[in-house]
Amino acid sequence: MSRVKTKGYKKWDKSGTSVRQTGRTGHSLESCPNCPMSSETRLIIEAHDLVAREMEIKWGVERLHKIVPDELGQKFISQRDKLNEAIHHSKDEDMRKHGSAMKRAYQVLDDEATKMGCALVGTDYWEMSHPGKPGVVIRLVKTQEEMPTDQPEGVAYLSADELMAFVPGTVIEIKRTFSGSRVTEIKGKDKMPDDPIPF
Repeated sequence: MSRVKTKGYKKWDKSGTSVRQTGRTGHSLESCPNCPMSSETRLIIEAHDLVAREMEIKWGVERLHKIVPDELGQKFISQRDKLNEAIHHSKDEDMRKHGSAMKRAYQVLDDEATKMGCALVGTDYWEMSHPGKPGVVIRLVKTQEEMPTDQPEGVAYLSADELMAFVPGTVIEIKRTFSGSRVTEIKGKDKMPDDPIPF
C-alpha cells in the first residue's frame, strides 16, 4: 500500500501524518494505533481493506463511487462515514457491522460499474510520444483518478487535468478566439528589450 501525506481524517485528526491507505478515505489503522479491536473485528476490517485495495487497483483511487449512479455513490459515501465514525469512537460492534456493510458496498458498486461497461483504470487512454523522450511511451488519461497504480516499464501516465495546470491562460484565450489554431511554441517575455535604440 502506498504512503501519502494526509491532513488527517475529517474533524478528528488535525495533524498531518504519513499513513498507509486502507480504502477508508482519510483513515488508516496507523492513524489510530490505540483503537481497541477484538480479533473478530480486526479480521472484518482487514477483509474490508483488502477488498478496498483491490477496487482501487481495478477502478482507481476514489473513482468507483463517482462512475456509478449518483444515488448509489451517495449511499456508499454515507456507509463509509459510518465505518470511520465507528472506528474513531472505538465501537467494536459498530466496526463489525459497518465493516461488513462496506465490503458488501464495494461489491455492489463493482457489479454496477461492470454492468454499465465503465472503463477499468488505465485502459482508456491516448498513446503518444514526446520529442524530448523518444524512448518513453506517453499514455494520457482523462482524470487523476484514472491513473493506474501499477504501470509497465517504459510507460509514463499523465492526466489531462494535471496538464491543464501548465497551460498559460493566454493559450486558452488564443484557442478560444481563433478556431483551429495550433500553438507550436511558448516563449517567456524578455525582462529588458535588447533592440538598438534609434538615435
